[in-house]
Formats: sequence, structure tokens, C-alpha cells
Amino acid sequence: MVAMHEYTDSYFKRRSLRFSFPTGMQRSTYWLQLPYRYGIPLLIASGLLHWIVSETLFLVRICFFDRDGNPITDCKWCTPSNNILILLGYSTTALMVAIVLEGVMVAILLATGMRRFKSGMPIVRSSSWSIAAACHHLLW
Repeated sequence: MVAMHEYTDSYFKRRSLRFSFPTGMQRSTYWLQLPYRYGIPLLIASGLLHWIVSETLFLVRICFFDRDGNPITDCKWCTPSNNILILLGYSTTALMVAIVLEGVMVAILLATGMRRFKSGMPIVRSSSWSIAAACHHLLW
């Protein structure tokens, strides 16, 4: 969507082409192929979402002791020959925050996809054949 937006903006304002290794008047490509106003918030949101999802599941280790501080060895839930119980825990708060953040990211994606392009240029995919055809004049 961002590449198509930049392509249709060339109808109003001419710019040089983007290249991986620019020389002269050529422009360089974006880092991660996105403008920074999209790429940086996307990196932050993705990193935050990854961290929150990693906080939803965790291991819980419970050690049982009697009142005097001696390990209890006859625990029916524990592993044999020790007083340790290991379980999988989860955080509903982190899960809800992850769901809300993901919902916000999807809503922003849908809102970005609903934007209209300014120009009357035909919408093409990011194939070099289509872009080259749009850049050349018809000869007939």
C-alpha cells in the first residue's frame, strides 16, 4: 500500500527512482522497505507485542516446606523424591493487553487500506513491467 501510494504521488510530483545502491540523483531505498513514519511504529508495536505475548505463559516452580522449614517429601502432586511442583502458569492481563494491541494494529491496517489515492493513475502492482509501461509514452 505504501509503495502504491508513493507511485500514485508521482503523478503530481516527479521524483527520482529508488535504488539499493544509489548514484548521482538516485534515491536510496527505505530501511525495511517502508518509510520511517510506518516502519518505526511498526517495529515498536511488533516488539512490544512479542514481549507481551512472551509474558503470557511462564513456568511456576513451587517448593513445599513444613512449619519448621523442612522439605515435605510426601507431597502427592510433587515429582518423586523431592518437594518441587512445576506447572505452566499464564497471565490473563498480559493476554488481554496482547489482544487489544493486536486489535489496534489490525484497525490501523484497515484504516490505512481504506485511504484513497490522490491521482487518477491506474493502480498497478509493484511489478517493474507495469511501472515501466506507466513511465513511457504510447507511440501510436
